[in-house]
Parts: sequence; C-alpha cells; structure tokens
Amino acid sequence: MASAREAYLEADRKAEFRSEYIDGVVYPMPGSSPAHATLTVRLGSLIDRALESGPRRTSASDLRLRTGNRDSYVYPDIMVFWDEYEFEEGAPDIVKNPLLVAEVLSPSTESWDRDGKFARYQAVESLREYLLVSQVERRVE
Repeated sequence: MASAREAYLEADRKAEFRSEYIDGVVYPMPGSSPAHATLTVRLGSLIDRALESGPRRTSASDLRLRTGNRDSYVYPDIMVFWDEYEFEEGAPDIVKNPLLVAEVLSPSTESWDRDGKFARYQAVESLREYLLVSQVERRVE
C-alpha cells in the first residue's frame, strides 16, 4: 500500500491541476489571476536577464520543490538555481536546491506565503533568499 506522500505524488503527476502537499494534507492550488500570471512572467524574465552572465537557471511555477526535511511539496512561483538542478532521488520532477524562491503575493495566499511557506522554505539547505512581490502595490520584500 502506498504512503500518503506516494499517493499524492502519483495523483499530482497525472492531474490536470496541481496541488501542494503540506505535512500529509493535499491542498488544490487555485488558478492564477491574470495579474498574478503577468507579474510572475515579468519577474521571472527580469531575474533571468539579471543573472544571464552567470551559471544560473531560472524556473517558473512548474517545478515541484520538496521543502527540506518536512513532508511537504510546493510549487513556488519562481526559483533560481546555481548551474544545475538537483532532483530528489528517483524523482526527476522534484527539485531540492534553489538559491532563491520568489512568491507573487495574492490577497488569498499572502498570509500562507509569508508564514506557512516561509517556515517550510527555511528548511531548504540551499536557499539563500526569499523574495515576496506584491501584486496590489509597488512593494518587493
């Protein structure tokens, strides 16, 4: 019998819509608003251009991240990696080595991004920076 984690990964890989797995509970991810999607693309492009002279990779929200030693998997809006992606053993769709994670804040997810996700991101050994970008005002933290 598959564990809850294995069942989540199997289902999420086949699903039409993504979900996150937080401490054993599956949370469907709501679709992005046009403003969120536009800002995420612009942010990713700006970061990618700023880092193009170095051995870095920038990815948008399609890569799943295991958040440290916790039993959680999330989809950050933007991640930056040094040179190559490192994948969880046996899982070429789960990264574990971002240097930077960026989240575009939505009114419905801002609290979770600031607190719950941030606490989990702190357990990612490679992480050096956590960037929060508001979509309702000109503010980057």
